[in-house]
Amino acid sequence: MIDSLNSRMLPLEQTAEGFETFYRAHQNHWQRQKRTGHFGDWPKSREFHAELVQTMAKLGRLRLLEVRCGSEPIGYKYAYRFGKTLVEYLDARIDQSKYERASIGNLIFLEQVKWACKEGVEVIDSLSGRYEHKLYMGGKLFPTRKLMIYRKRSWIRLNLFVLLAKLLNLIYYKIWFCRICPRWNISRRPLWKSWIRSHIFAR
Repeated sequence: MIDSLNSRMLPLEQTAEGFETFYRAHQNHWQRQKRTGHFGDWPKSREFHAELVQTMAKLGRLRLLEVRCGSEPIGYKYAYRFGKTLVEYLDARIDQSKYERASIGNLIFLEQVKWACKEGVEVIDSLSGRYEHKLYMGGKLFPTRKLMIYRKRSWIRLNLFVLLAKLLNLIYYKIWFCRICPRWNISRRPLWKSWIRSHIFAR
């Protein structure tokens, strides 16, 4: 399989079609695992990324990588390049039984690294969040900080809001959304808007 592995960056004229193919592959993979995938979790994210893809493609920043085994697509990487940094958002893989013994995710990532090296990229930013596959592939964790500017007389309301945001993040997202739903095979709905708006304060 490794010998027949190849990849290509989808050209500008295939941007819209390529993103739709990536979207379907991503969603199909997660739905097979009875999960909603990124575009099901985040409301209106499909429309947001479809528009972003068109804009960034025209600026030469879009990197939509298609990985093939021979002539058959097995996965995709969706990222943007800013100077010498590649910001990777999502990947997708084709679920087929004949590839179940292969580490498709790792192979797709390695193909991305090859393309990044060719373009002189020095950093691949996999965005925030601790995920074991990122560490397994040699990634490093860096701290993130937030800066809050507020009036002195508002500090009580601000601290109360931060406390509520942390409770919502713990009870709704970490316990219910990430643990109970997958374990009990409960169909997940899109993320709550209240959590989306407040979770940044829970970090």
